[in-house]
Amino acid sequence: KRFMEQETLKALEKFNLKLDPRQEVSTLTIAEQSLVQIVKALYFKPKILILDEPTSALSIDQKDNIFRIIRELCQQNKTTILYVSHRLEEVMEIGDRVTVLRDGKYIDTKDIKDISVNDIVSMMVGRQITKINVEKDRKKGKQLLKVENLNRKNMLHNINFELAEGEILGFAGFVGSRRTELMRAIFGLDKINSGNIYIEGKKVKISSPKVAIRNGIGFIPENRKDDALIPLMSIAQNMIVLILKELSKFLFINKRKEKNAVSELIKKLAIKVSDSSNLITSLSGGNQQKVIIARWLSRKPKILICDEPTRGIDVGAKKEVHSILLELAKQGMGVIVVSSELPEVLSISDRIIVMHEGKITGEFSNEEATEEKVMMKAAALEE
Repeated sequence: KRFMEQETLKALEKFNLKLDPRQEVSTLTIAEQSLVQIVKALYFKPKILILDEPTSALSIDQKDNIFRIIRELCQQNKTTILYVSHRLEEVMEIGDRVTVLRDGKYIDTKDIKDISVNDIVSMMVGRQITKINVEKDRKKGKQLLKVENLNRKNMLHNINFELAEGEILGFAGFVGSRRTELMRAIFGLDKINSGNIYIEGKKVKISSPKVAIRNGIGFIPENRKDDALIPLMSIAQNMIVLILKELSKFLFINKRKEKNAVSELIKKLAIKVSDSSNLITSLSGGNQQKVIIARWLSRKPKILICDEPTRGIDVGAKKEVHSILLELAKQGMGVIVVSSELPEVLSISDRIIVMHEGKITGEFSNEEATEEKVMMKAAALEE
């Protein structure tokens, strides 16, 4: 044990990390945990080391430290580094060659000295997006949501945007852009340090999801399986979990009201269900997502935040979810869509807001947005 602690201390010192080798990893910050993982990988002096988004949680000083060690290893011809990153400036700084993948396919490999950031972006885009879903004649109403100078320490920086009735507002950005963190803050899951949120012009303090729901906000999280579904409950129970009070009298659920509510939601969203008393896990991913949307529709929210609404579902189900969101907007709901699939954001949104590392770096109307323009802003690059 003593030897292990001494070796750990040596490795930490090499990275200028002032940590106690006996300290539990769970007590460290996310950045420190990331550094410990990298130190551990480098300690064993591998011939090939894959670093996947290694600096996403690190400060500039910590990143520079990592790069120093990487350069030392490469100069000694001891380790080959495969460096995966959405931060194109880092790729240009640390790489010798760059390989671009798009939609799971190999595009090209170039020497860094022979390529620019703009060249990389062009290779990453490589296609025209046909924007066919947005209905140009859909009326936008009054302001539903206004976020003003919202800040969360080390996460979100001076966020400002508005959402109108009948509007679908898309949020685009790379991994680490903090779009999910922003949505969690608006819904009251994470604390904000400063800033204001207005619902229909009225300033509100959203201290918890309960308060958000009371103010007419619904939230579909990005991880359906872990954060939205209740696996041991039936399809019907998953649908009505937010309106149990309305369906109950003297602590007992009115079965007739429950059946009517569930039937209406199944019909409205065309959910493919043989028996609503079956477990939610018996449904396909697409139909599970529809159940989660139905859950929020039962509350009749003014604003629906959808974080990765079509992740993990097939193409047919994606189109159905898109149709549902477009219909909700047509009925006057304000819809926010966060998606890592840029074609999805471009095709369904009336406006697109782009984020990079907790800051808004761009905003486009549907008409002016292109994939290349959005990606340039997502990488915090000037056009």
